[in-house]
Amino acid sequence: ENHDLRQAPLSKLINEVPGKGVICEIKNPERATQIIYGSPEFAFGHGSTKFSPEWEEIILGDLPRLAVAINNEPAVLFQFEDYLRVDAAPVLSKMAAIGIEIHIATGDKAAVAERLAQGLPGIKTVTGSMTPESKKDLVTNLQGLGKTVVFLGDGMNDAPALAAADVGIAMATVKIPCR
Repeated sequence: ENHDLRQAPLSKLINEVPGKGVICEIKNPERATQIIYGSPEFAFGHGSTKFSPEWEEIILGDLPRLAVAINNEPAVLFQFEDYLRVDAAPVLSKMAAIGIEIHIATGDKAAVAERLAQGLPGIKTVTGSMTPESKKDLVTNLQGLGKTVVFLGDGMNDAPALAAADVGIAMATVKIPCR
């Protein structure tokens, strides 16, 4: 079906669900279109049920994913994989040597976080499947123990923790391999 939304007049309703995704409803006199994006559980949990075996494998996997559904039908599914920078281990080793505690807090599944942290020096805790609010809670709990907290995040779902930290550092690096 063609989803040409350039026809006027349009009304839009955008509802952000922190840590889950966004629901956008676009209405014109002829039709209404709902676009949902976020995790597959969120985007496809609003009525979409038809998946190819390839999509099922990605949906059930542990790598980070981003899904888009249009009118409750699966439209797009992206899968991402994080890679450590080659200079990560030496930097973390130096930080640990001077007494800096390093905690990994991620919205990725716990298995992905553990796999990424394997072999890295100085990691005190690794916690996966965190929401923006639970990351903020980690920051405030550490502060409650008298710690000065520097939170380093990629900005995606990190805003509450970045704002709560004594020092918040937002950063991003994007590498998109094509297959």
